[in-house]
Amino acid sequence: MFKRVVLALLLAAPVLAHAAPKLDASAVEAWADATFERAFAERRFSGLVIAVVQDDALLFTRGYGYADFSRRSPVDPANTRFRIGSITKTFTAMAIAQLLGRGVIRSLDDPVNTYLQRGKLPQVAGRDITLRQLLTHTGGFSSELSNLATEETVSLPLSGAQVAALRPPIVREPGGRSVYSNYGTALLAIVVEDLTGQSLEHYFRDSLFAPLGMRNSVLNLRPQPSPGLGVPFRFLPSGAAQPQRFLGVHPFFAPVGAIESTATDMARYMIANLQEGRGESAAVLAPEQFRELHRRTAGNHPASMGFGMVFMTLDWNGATFFGHGGDWPGFHSIMLMSPESNAGFFISCMCEYPQPGFLESVVGSQRTQENSAQKVLAPMTNIGVANAFLQRFWGPRVWPSSPAQGGRIGSDLEEFVGTYWHEYRSYGSAEKFIELLGGESSTLTVERDGQNALRVNGRGGYGEISPGVFWNAGAEPGISDNFWNSGLWAFALNASGEPEYASPTFSIDPYVRAGPYNNPQFALHVLLVCGLFGFTSVLAAFWPVRERFGRLAKWLPLSISGALVAMPLVILAGYPDGDGLATVLLLGGSARLLGVVLLANSIAVAALAMVAVTVLAWRYRYWGEGRRAVARRVHFTLLSASAAGLAWVFGFANLLGLHLP
Repeated sequence: MFKRVVLALLLAAPVLAHAAPKLDASAVEAWADATFERAFAERRFSGLVIAVVQDDALLFTRGYGYADFSRRSPVDPANTRFRIGSITKTFTAMAIAQLLGRGVIRSLDDPVNTYLQRGKLPQVAGRDITLRQLLTHTGGFSSELSNLATEETVSLPLSGAQVAALRPPIVREPGGRSVYSNYGTALLAIVVEDLTGQSLEHYFRDSLFAPLGMRNSVLNLRPQPSPGLGVPFRFLPSGAAQPQRFLGVHPFFAPVGAIESTATDMARYMIANLQEGRGESAAVLAPEQFRELHRRTAGNHPASMGFGMVFMTLDWNGATFFGHGGDWPGFHSIMLMSPESNAGFFISCMCEYPQPGFLESVVGSQRTQENSAQKVLAPMTNIGVANAFLQRFWGPRVWPSSPAQGGRIGSDLEEFVGTYWHEYRSYGSAEKFIELLGGESSTLTVERDGQNALRVNGRGGYGEISPGVFWNAGAEPGISDNFWNSGLWAFALNASGEPEYASPTFSIDPYVRAGPYNNPQFALHVLLVCGLFGFTSVLAAFWPVRERFGRLAKWLPLSISGALVAMPLVILAGYPDGDGLATVLLLGGSARLLGVVLLANSIAVAALAMVAVTVLAWRYRYWGEGRRAVARRVHFTLLSASAAGLAWVFGFANLLGLHLP
């Protein structure tokens, strides 16, 4: 086993190609113009900004598209603000590093409870959660969408009761796998406020923005956009522009994603991080604290991305990168820096998938019809555009030649076959039902692809380049793909050498091996089969009936079908233009979830009644005599089994009982 691990570590590192390129401003400009002008023409975004730095200076910056598409106002890299989303987390980590440097925090391995004054975290297996575990996303928290956003002004400072009310359950042992956690980073900001007596808004302003010269950046704690913020639009198939509704970040989660900044300000931030205590960055942190921020201390596999103090770390063709991505409705950003090249780039785009109404999506409209005069392609993603930039200037990702191309390394590929379920999800609330619709973002399906390769989510050609590490250059993400569109899948092996979980290149969300039935893909198949068969209950309306109870019983499956039809209407219909379920969940709305839960529970009760009726139907020969009557009772029995299957799916999705977020 030890030899397998050593071999994996050696072969998992890419070859040293293009390790430290010298960027050229004209080459960057040519790439940016070619990439983003075409993408804008294809309506992949409404506005975008890029900033590239090297050798302690701004090398290139430019805006594309519009700051406000409806007004055709240009993007100004110095003045148009973008919501940088989770890149905000790196500022929160920098605040913790400052307190560590001043001795206010003694060690990152101290329990969080040592420094929290507004409530305490529970122990897990007799041990406290540490600051380092929150910084590396190994705190073990479940992930919830609800209450990340708000449209109301929240009184500050938050109380300990408010902080505790927002805490998700702890679902895995702290210190293990890195699974992205918004709550963990938000709690670090409570530590900063408790130790300094300052609000985080003022702390960022005085201790980070001001010394870094970021004069046009704010931590926005309000439910309204700050002055100069870009206005994002989405594009429907016809080319019609649909504005993205502004959603304020809940103040507790502000340190997770509420900074609004400009490209030139973010360039200053990148330069300071690359300087690591040299020059003007010394006013913020000493070199040892910068190094602590950026050095990898946790990760799900040596071949995939890791974490320092919140900063993500990545190896690309021998070059080391650190940085972070950020997503918030309407805005998608990426920031990566390479110390070997003393270079970094920040790209933020205003883009999102359109959201037509439910009825409009079903029956169609002029807006949902493609327009031959205006091509509309999928929106850009931060992972996709980062991959494109890295490929252009650090070269297409290259790995050592794989023995799997002519013969296996030695692993039994059958060991990796199976279904894996991601961990960045809700565990205990009715939000879990979203998993049924998650597709590749929630479920990983691994199959054999011939003798020497694997097929991952339908993409074949993944060859083994080291034990448990599989690579397919043709599967690398394009500019509109997400992290699960990965050319790399690295499987962590347990002590017995068996696959335990899988990580893509950008490993914020590992996929843990699930049983053949305990996964959302199987549950979705059960839902579809049982739901479709349930609609044959319309035949029951024509069954001859003598008994009063038999007359009532035959309508039970029809009531289930009616409730099943109502569920998607409750979830998907009746939103204002441009809104959808994600908006409701982010804002903590529970009415629609409650409606779905009530329907699911009514179906489960009806299913129990049908099982009982099935016994009575055979005993008392409901619905006639003869072969046709037997066929009716068999049909009802199958309908009962389908109803029981639906009840199982709803139980799997936390829709039975009352499990609202």
